[in-house]
Amino acid sequence: EIAAGARSAAEAHVLAQLRRSRLPDFELNVPVVDVNGKTLFVLDVLWRRYRAVLEIEGREYHFGAAEWQSTLRRHNALTAAKLALLHYPPSALMGRDNAWLGEIERWLRTRADELGVAYTSGRPDRPLSLSEPQPWLIHSASPRLTAS
Repeated sequence: EIAAGARSAAEAHVLAQLRRSRLPDFELNVPVVDVNGKTLFVLDVLWRRYRAVLEIEGREYHFGAAEWQSTLRRHNALTAAKLALLHYPPSALMGRDNAWLGEIERWLRTRADELGVAYTSGRPDRPLSLSEPQPWLIHSASPRLTAS
């Protein structure tokens, strides 16, 4: 999982669980770029077809007001770019019951319905893709979209 781009123990665990699930195929650590090609953010997990993002948000990155405000700006920018986001702390994803997988499946099915696209289950134990993910382009060059 580290070779596939997991940046923390929580991400490695999530990646392993996603690979073993029947959730649709996903991309890991997808850069979000502006019209000039500047990387603004990196998405933890992206289901591009459903315009859906899973963010693993550790509390250690949100202690101060500046970090919290940065996360809010990032969330608002991604929502404005027509992405839907779910945020989970690592502690909610590291448990043994994996109830979060069912929550995400229901959410992705709802996203598919909203977007009018077919929901396609993935296959368990899918191979890891080590290719670079294609960036997600934000068309706005608003100065409020600052990297976090």
